Amino acid sequence: MPSVGFTVLKFEVCKANGSAPGGDAASTSTKKETALQPEDGEITLEQAKAIALEKAGLTEAEVRFTETKLEVEKGGVREYDIEFRVGRTEYSAEIRASDGVILSWEVDYD
Repeated sequence: MPSVGFTVLKFEVCKANGSAPGGDAASTSTKKETALQPEDGEITLEQAKAIALEKAGLTEAEVRFTETKLEVEKGGVREYDIEFRVGRTEYSAEIRASDGVILSWEVDYD
């Protein structure tokens, strides 16, 4: 089983001004669990959530997950899209399923 440590390849923090990087700040999403399952040697959804929470310095009890899904991106890279909120702060992470590396990390302050 791969380690659940993390390495950040991209880091971005923005202050709310009506829009957020890569999307509309006014959009909302609800908790979505993926239909895709991890393949042998990949981290699980729970491990991906733990990696994102560790990066944020938060616990699962402190947050509300708004999106958790496993996706296949261009080039066949499988990654977890993890989004959660604490109050008016939204955290978003893309985590590579093969090794738990954080590919993208954003924090948006409403």
